Amino acid sequence: MKLIFFDIDGTIITEPEPRYIPESTKRAITELKANGHLVYVNSGRTMSEIEERIKVVPFDGWVCGCGTYIEDQGEEIYHSKLSLEVKDEFVTALNEAKVDYVLEGKDDIYYFDDEYRSLIGDFRKSHTGLVKENVRIFKREDRGMNYDKVCLSVRTPGAKPIEFLKDYVSKVEGKKYSEIFEFIDRGEGFFELVPTGNSKAEGIRKLMKKYNVPVEDTISIGDSTNDLPMLTFTGLSICMGNGSEKVKPQVDYVTDSIEKDGLYNAFKHYGLI
Repeated sequence: MKLIFFDIDGTIITEPEPRYIPESTKRAITELKANGHLVYVNSGRTMSEIEERIKVVPFDGWVCGCGTYIEDQGEEIYHSKLSLEVKDEFVTALNEAKVDYVLEGKDDIYYFDDEYRSLIGDFRKSHTGLVKENVRIFKREDRGMNYDKVCLSVRTPGAKPIEFLKDYVSKVEGKKYSEIFEFIDRGEGFFELVPTGNSKAEGIRKLMKKYNVPVEDTISIGDSTNDLPMLTFTGLSICMGNGSEKVKPQVDYVTDSIEKDGLYNAFKHYGLI
């Protein structure tokens, strides 16, 4: 039995528009399960950001929010929760830093009721179109939002550098900022903040422990640099043909593009379907 982990965007669902899940991808997942393997989504998206067309694919479970939430066979087995005090203090810090941001939780996605001037606005448009029922709008003075991670952009006019937020966290919590959040630099002023101790790789490790599966029996497949924590951890790593050129040299196998049945072809290549 293998534990197999899939990224979403550019791996199981095409991008940009029109976005769709190839029939060959659905067939691959069905055949992998029929052959006794366990298949999971492993994504930076939280559960509230996963649209219905992905949920209906018969995955065994979900590693979401960069490992902050894990569900297996319909049962929640892990959920990393920040304290309400930390959540509220950090919203204050984000507002003082004058950055654009989105708060991402298991059940809800939070945007403040202002104009968006960066790529966070693109996220809001996408979320409103795909998972509108989970989008919550709040005012800057509001608190009590139930979130697990943060995405932000420092490219907005007047935004303070990311070091401001790091210093703020350290001052308020009396700890090194790295003990509270991992600040992941996605480039071009975009950052993903995940509670320390969580990652796509740690999510895999927890499922390995549950099923007593060694790392050599784990497989991951993705397409971008934010997949590297799982691609460099699993026993076998696969990059989609449409993936980042920075990722391809760091994996065991590069398959065809998503539009050319790359996911199905990869597992066919390894004799798993």
